[in-house]
Amino acid sequence: MKNSGENPTSAENFGLEKTRLNAEKENRAEKGLEVTKAREKVLKEIEELRVAAPRPVWNGGLVDISNLQKAKRARQKEIEKIMEENLEQIYLGLPPEKQISFMAAGEKTAIEISTLLDKGKATLKIIIDLLKKWLSLIPGVNKYFLEQEAKIKADKILENRYFEG
Repeated sequence: MKNSGENPTSAENFGLEKTRLNAEKENRAEKGLEVTKAREKVLKEIEELRVAAPRPVWNGGLVDISNLQKAKRARQKEIEKIMEENLEQIYLGLPPEKQISFMAAGEKTAIEISTLLDKGKATLKIIIDLLKKWLSLIPGVNKYFLEQEAKIKADKILENRYFEG
């Protein structure tokens, strides 16, 4: 026969197990509530960013041409700014006729890159090739320097492809 002392112990174990399960359920519910609150907070922050973000001006489904042109010019200027980084000394060391051709080629390259970005056809390789072609106008340039500068500049351009206008 079973010892009468075992029954209360079993009942106590059952009661403790039930209490532990209830505590786990409450703990899960609290964690779920915390996750829900955190999710709501993130969604609220996203909505605040959406409200704060500038929206394009739409006139009957058409973009205001002057705003579009201003944005394109601003992007082109930003691209030119990135392209001329770390090249001041090299540019100043060029003869005046080379400076003019180098600057003109740089502006043409910036326009080509900006156009590619507008069309959505800009890839890292294409931009690097354009920049290498432009940088190769520098007389006596080291090919490793050329490659490195082209990659750095292309990365910066693609990183900032949506310039403020």
